[in-house]
Amino acid sequence: MIAPPDTARPERLEAYPLESRSLLTGRVHHARGFGVRRSRLPQLVVGDEGVVIRPSEDRHVTARFDDCVAALRTPDGTRTLLTRDGFYVTVDPSLWRDGREAVRAIDAALPDAVTVRMEPEETEKVDTVEEVADASLKRRWLVSEELELLPERLEEGELPIRFLSATKGMRAGLLAATDRRLVFFARIFGEEWLEWPYDRLRGLRRTRGLLGTKLRLELDDGDVTFGELKKRDVDAFVAAVQPLLERS
Repeated sequence: MIAPPDTARPERLEAYPLESRSLLTGRVHHARGFGVRRSRLPQLVVGDEGVVIRPSEDRHVTARFDDCVAALRTPDGTRTLLTRDGFYVTVDPSLWRDGREAVRAIDAALPDAVTVRMEPEETEKVDTVEEVADASLKRRWLVSEELELLPERLEEGELPIRFLSATKGMRAGLLAATDRRLVFFARIFGEEWLEWPYDRLRGLRRTRGLLGTKLRLELDDGDVTFGELKKRDVDAFVAAVQPLLERS
């Protein structure tokens, strides 16, 4: 029931709460911002029991995991948790420091039964790229823009296998291995997109460079070299790609 503010509330009705009554503890993620003291920024709290968003010190909205009836997953990584008490919490990872880690913690805590993938095919692409990036890259911020745009560039049904943060000449970008091809994608100083289907590749060769390891793609029409890379990263990339080369 909605009534004017000066209307007396009937005794048998409760006032509709405008904020959650429970406040949970957990890891605090501060809103992204500059020139503002962290204590004044909105906060996202992700704990074992649920999620809290605090727009200010005296206001908060809580979504408990055990009270969640639906968790909406969208292709941009946003999660919206709907709870039985009528409240909801939306977590956009781009708005929070370490927002991707917060989303991963939320996904791990929620049962699959309440998860609803919005635009499921696109969301699955994004989720797969995130999983491969987590397994492949330690400094993913170097290729964050390429990772964000890669899902929409993948072909239908194409699966990413392994990533490598690499440099080709003076261009730093992302070398991606999928189940169909190798792709070099760079956004800095203009966009560059190069691709090599596996049937064009004769092999991968590792050589020692001045500052690290170099990776050479041996092609029928000329070789392409990437460097300077850490040996263990190159070894893991080659190990993932070699079976695909042998299959083609």
